[in-house]
Amino acid sequence: MLILISPAKTLKTDVSALTNSSIPEFIDNSDKLVARLKKLTPQKLGELMGISAKLAQINYERYQSWEVPFTSEDALNAIFAFRGEVYNGLDIDSFTQEDLDYTNNHLRILSGL
Repeated sequence: MLILISPAKTLKTDVSALTNSSIPEFIDNSDKLVARLKKLTPQKLGELMGISAKLAQINYERYQSWEVPFTSEDALNAIFAFRGEVYNGLDIDSFTQEDLDYTNNHLRILSGL
């Protein structure tokens, strides 16, 4: 079985370095998209995405610092970083290594990138 969940708007960025990580499937496409998004102002990003000025500024800053390849210093595991109802329900902080291995094989997190 493969489970798909959507990303969350809220991120916890002070999570541990990469643990049981995988590289996003379409990283090359994401890199091309971010190169274009880097050229937009925070206001234009907000209009394009239909998000608040505060969230647009946060995303603008994320795009400006985007680099591939990722390293353990600049990458976050989505499963640990995302916060929201679905992620709170997962209670990822209580997962064992066995749980993480299973999740890595059976869970996919969708992303706009």
